Amino acid sequence: MSDQKRQFPNKAMVASTDRSESNLISHLITKQKVMAVQTNNIETLLSMHNSQPFEVCILSLEFDKIGALSVIQKWRNNPSHERRNTGFIIVIPQNGIDKKTSDLIKELGDIETIQRPITEPKMIVALAKGYRKKEEADKTLKIWRFIEANKNRDVQKLKDFISKSEDQIKALGHRGIVMLSEIYEYIGDDESALSTINEALFLRPDFKCMSAKGRILTKLNRVEEAKEILEKCNSAVPDNIGRLNDLISIYIKMNLPDEAVGTMTTSLNLSDDRKMMRQNYFSMLYDKGFKYHADSIASEDNRPFEILRVRNNYGVLKAKEGDYKAAITAYEDAQAFFPSSPETYKILYNMTLSLINSKNKTDASRALKLLEEIANKRPDFVEKKGDVINKIKQSANLIMSAKSEAEIAKVTDSKLFHELEDEKTEDIGDEIIKNLFDF
Repeated sequence: MSDQKRQFPNKAMVASTDRSESNLISHLITKQKVMAVQTNNIETLLSMHNSQPFEVCILSLEFDKIGALSVIQKWRNNPSHERRNTGFIIVIPQNGIDKKTSDLIKELGDIETIQRPITEPKMIVALAKGYRKKEEADKTLKIWRFIEANKNRDVQKLKDFISKSEDQIKALGHRGIVMLSEIYEYIGDDESALSTINEALFLRPDFKCMSAKGRILTKLNRVEEAKEILEKCNSAVPDNIGRLNDLISIYIKMNLPDEAVGTMTTSLNLSDDRKMMRQNYFSMLYDKGFKYHADSIASEDNRPFEILRVRNNYGVLKAKEGDYKAAITAYEDAQAFFPSSPETYKILYNMTLSLINSKNKTDASRALKLLEEIANKRPDFVEKKGDVINKIKQSANLIMSAKSEAEIAKVTDSKLFHELEDEKTEDIGDEIIKNLFDF
């Protein structure tokens, strides 16, 4: 009987903030020869899965700060389809779940539930069903592995492979047709993705397919149609993080910053990494010139120092991209919050690096003046950065004394200047924030 099909996974993650519930579930699945690994927070959960993928994950609905459904959405956002393929089982309350939660579980798909109180028979059934869902998803893995491995190589080779595999993919039924649309979208063939998702919608209309259609229409710049579809879906089934981010992109494209900020706020409430998301959302708004709206999303409670931090770090991002003009503007905006404070010296330093990298006499002169200001604010920092400060001064003076654009080009192509280009900018961290404000 060694070739008998497995009924249960070899290993399962048990994720609950209730230790007694975790112990009970672990005990019950261990009796089925399933190795149980427990965690009580999302950071450990995702870290462990990335290092050693789990076939099944059993989560309490109320897990950690953001709940099981947000965790699952984050899990499935992994760029590797192999990492996404996990059978999920959600432990729900004894009195059941509301329609909103039920509809989102249905839309996300491939999620099993087990209702408290947890008993051995219920656990055995849920575990087997959860594992079967993982096995069903695994049927698509061979195709996805090839697609992912060849995405940045020969596009025609990919299209030939998809054409040859189309019947095999569609043989998986509705799941296969949706997958085919996802593949077309993944390789950038949005017209084929749209016609395929329409085929799936004809067979079985559901919110998941409707949302996919809205997302594809956005990529095709049919934003009015996409907005109407996605808003209807979001009204019917809220809290789908992917759909919220698609709506945010549409609102930004359509110059609707109020709607974008409202949707961003909803999305932030579903996230465990709010600081990074605030930075990303700030950048989206700031890039489009919506500075007031960008500031409103930069901080949970609109504390000025958080806005300062986000603006500076946006400047750092732009400098790394080589967009020094945008970086300088961001640093200026950050500095404007506390122009006389000695603790904004890092912003001035970052601005100095961008001014030098702008490679013109006006900005070089301004860089030298900023160095004087930094020295007055924090002489210890100037001493610490002595070598770099001297290189900045040298480069600035050489640029200013150059008699032509060709001479400036020689300066900026020198070893000295390339060393400055590699100099790291300074993130605004908690030390400066603490010095700025003593709460």
